[in-house]
Amino acid sequence: KNMPHNWIQMDGAKWFPRMSHLFMLRKPEDMIRSYIKMRPDFLPEDLGYKALWEMHQNLVKNYGFRPLLIRTEELRSYPELILRAVCRKYEIDYYSEMLSWNRGGSDDLMNL
Repeated sequence: KNMPHNWIQMDGAKWFPRMSHLFMLRKPEDMIRSYIKMRPDFLPEDLGYKALWEMHQNLVKNYGFRPLLIRTEELRSYPELILRAVCRKYEIDYYSEMLSWNRGGSDDLMNL
């Protein structure tokens, strides 16, 4: 769960072209309802939709990538089907263990 403007702040624009990408999209109203609990005084740009669009367009136009776009509602409704599609797209072996995981903190990503 990373918002695109966070990647840019981490200087991710320099290295994200070397990665495989998958965009998970939540219904804006659901995302705003959740976000406002943490930051009731947010600005529209804090939500990251513009940065997400720009990142997607950069990958498509400048690198020829066609990242998967997954709606979170579909992932919740059809987790195995979606994960199998992701694995096929990115040539990753599918394992049923992918359907569950231990909860981790945001620091986990930074320690990869």
